[in-house]
Formats: sequence, structure tokens, C-alpha cells
Amino acid sequence: QAAIAGAAALAAAMAMGGNPLLAPPVVGRKQRELYVGNLAVGQVTADLVKEFFSGVLASSQGFNPSLGPAVANVQLSGEGKFGFVEFRDEVMAATALQLDKVELLGRPMNVGRPQGYINAGAPPPPLPLPPEWRPAAPTIGTLDPAAAAA
Repeated sequence: QAAIAGAAALAAAMAMGGNPLLAPPVVGRKQRELYVGNLAVGQVTADLVKEFFSGVLASSQGFNPSLGPAVANVQLSGEGKFGFVEFRDEVMAATALQLDKVELLGRPMNVGRPQGYINAGAPPPPLPLPPEWRPAAPTIGTLDPAAAAA
């Protein structure tokens, strides 16, 4: 009889448009993880990546050290061309996303969301980066009238 009751509950759930056999997506780790690529092979280590992100994030306005270190874990690919950085929370990941194209050992890093990232609504706002790490304002046109006339 338990099997009949279970089948009835399954049928009722499916009739209401749901599928109880599919678990809700797990968003925790992927929300806190970023891909980093274009790393200098043979020069960049997991410790270096961790120190880099930890240092920048710890000097960001609003960083709270009592919540723990900014970077939880770094895993590099076997050859060291790319890796994944897991941050303590979504705010740290959102803040680190602003470091896309920043140079590490002379190479502009690609920083982005990993495959499998699930956009679960509006991400938390990032902390402001320290001034030395903020992207430069884009140059639009020219203000030199002589150059504009040429």
C-alpha cells in the first residue's frame, strides 16, 4: 500500500506541473567560483593566485576580515593555463569579477563565471576595488580640435 500511496503522490505532483524526481539546482559553490585563464604557464601557482586575489579583495572598501579569508580554494589545471578560484561568498566572487583583464606576471587574466554557473537572480553588488585596481575609463573620441579636423 505504501507503493500505491507513493505513486499517487508522484502522479499528483506531476499533475500540478512539478517533477519531484528532479532536485532543485545546487547553486552554492558555482555562485562563489570563478574561472581564471590565460595564466603564465610554469610561473603561476595556486598559492600565487590565492595571494593575488586575497590581497586585492582584503584591500577593497567594505571587506570584513571577521567573515574569514576572501579565497577558500584555488585549483589549477595540470599544465597551469587556467584554474578555478572558490571565494568565501558571492560578494567576493562578484568583486573579483571586476579583475578581468588585469595582468598577472605580464599576462592579462581572463576572469569569468565557470561553466555550470546558474544565474539565480540578481547577484549581490560587488565591493568597490581599491583605486589602483579599478579599470581605466574608456576613451571615447578626442577633445583635440586639430586632431578632429584632420
